[in-house]
Amino acid sequence: MTDFLDPKVFKSGIEKLEAAFRQSELSQASVRIYQKKLNYVSNEAFTRAVDKIIINDDYFPSIARLTKATKETPTHPEWL
Repeated sequence: MTDFLDPKVFKSGIEKLEAAFRQSELSQASVRIYQKKLNYVSNEAFTRAVDKIIINDDYFPSIARLTKATKETPTHPEWL
């Protein structure tokens, strides 16, 4: 059985990214695209990726950046 990204976890992560990067709220069209492309990611991997990006990156992430971050192994204690 494959775990899919819970819509509540996704929404929380996007809101966290918007706040951390002082990004205005994404359009509904953008949110739908992000959610569709990241739907296969587990809740844990997505949450870890969001935290990793907030700590390491300077800009709001693309779908490609979020995807890469979900595949990276966490090494910082705050990511665990």
